[in-house]
Amino acid sequence: MKLQYKLITFLVPSLLLACTTGNNIPDAPLQETQWQLIDIGYMAAEKSFSQTVLNQAHLHLNADGRQATGSDGCNRFFGVYALEGDKLTFGMMGSTRMACPHADLDRIFYQSLKKTSRYQINGEHLELLQKDKLLLRFRVQQDK
Repeated sequence: MKLQYKLITFLVPSLLLACTTGNNIPDAPLQETQWQLIDIGYMAAEKSFSQTVLNQAHLHLNADGRQATGSDGCNRFFGVYALEGDKLTFGMMGSTRMACPHADLDRIFYQSLKKTSRYQINGEHLELLQKDKLLLRFRVQQDK
């Protein structure tokens, strides 16, 4: 009986601890994080791109001066953004203009940034949304 009691008093708290600490990943900060594109939310209706092509696009939001920089997968871009709570909007953007094999991706990427009205972060994933419509999904870029 004492052995059963000891097992129960050890196992129950251990199981509860395991359930509560599982794979909870703290939310990455929106600013000063290198976000790598992994998905275009409405691509079912558009041309699809390989994961390799998508992963070449990335976004970085600088906390100082509200500067947005990154790549659309081919061309580098820069611009400004506004942030208030979970509201996020992008202003004028400039970019290099190299000839790119996936010309549609840059158009879709910039249109999505322009349409963004808010964001949400879940762990290491950032979603840019237009109201409740998913536009772009990013993940924290892992060091290579």
